[in-house]
Amino acid sequence: MELGVEKPTNVWDVFVTGLLCYLDIRRPDMNCPSDITVIAKPGRPSEVVSWKIEVDDNSIPVDPEAKVTVHSSHVSPHNFTIGRHYVQTTAADNRGNKAECWFLVIVRDLEPPTCSFCPSDIVKEANSLKERVTWKLPICSDNSHLPPIIRSNRQNGDIFGAPGKYKIQYTVKDFDFKEPNIYTGCSFMITLKRAKCPKYPPPKNGALVCLNHADDGSQIFCQVACKHGTDFVTNPSVLYACPASGEWLPLAYLPNTSGKLPWPDCAMGAGPSTMKTFRGGISEFFYNANQKPSEVERELKDNFLKLAQGKLVSPFLCKMKNYCKSENVRVYV
Repeated sequence: MELGVEKPTNVWDVFVTGLLCYLDIRRPDMNCPSDITVIAKPGRPSEVVSWKIEVDDNSIPVDPEAKVTVHSSHVSPHNFTIGRHYVQTTAADNRGNKAECWFLVIVRDLEPPTCSFCPSDIVKEANSLKERVTWKLPICSDNSHLPPIIRSNRQNGDIFGAPGKYKIQYTVKDFDFKEPNIYTGCSFMITLKRAKCPKYPPPKNGALVCLNHADDGSQIFCQVACKHGTDFVTNPSVLYACPASGEWLPLAYLPNTSGKLPWPDCAMGAGPSTMKTFRGGISEFFYNANQKPSEVERELKDNFLKLAQGKLVSPFLCKMKNYCKSENVRVYV
């Protein structure tokens, strides 16, 4: 070795025809940054990230022609979209020695999606006990420009029972499952009403007693009754049902009853009606009006439920229904 010349590290001494040469086998040195995490600004799908990689090589101090070539998958600064990105950098010296560097850039999205359109409340009169309901789907987007995941507790076109009220709740989530960005501001109500039958007044000198739906107050079926001392001017039906069609339907015919509408009035000197003569008379059609209003109401309700749950009526109408109870019965006098 010549005096005054320092031998570089990590080289081999090779003698060629009396000359002393150095063979470089060391890879370049790289200072790779740690993983980088940034948060995307509101409304933006990406974020600009900068970094610095320092590269050195052992040949640079002794070789004036030494050169290190650097290639990278991304050039700093770089605009990264929301998500996870690997940055790979390779450095090579003149002798082909290579060093590789990897690090991760994470652009976090902390902004939930939004909906530019959400369905309005739907109020509909149902023509049957079950109704198929459709609506326009919400229009939602996310700052990532990726389609958000849209879920709902009921599907467009589902069948709903009528009458009834139903809350449709949409949940809109980022496409990236790693971020809990959820939008729940899109919901609406579906209200299904029964078609209401024509309103007829209570019979004169009598009362009208009805079982009503708890949801919307519409009438399921009704009975007419007369005060003691009066009778029906014509024979009524045992009950009058109000089906989904919205037209009164007489139920449980007795001899000489037609179910003609509107239901008959009550009068002194009328009759005797079938309600007074059938099997000795059906007491549930007559009530004592000479008592307190609360007692009149209680008697009419009791008579109504006894009749509706009795042998003259199918058990499927009232006896087997949990809604057929006193608090759902209304009295009109």
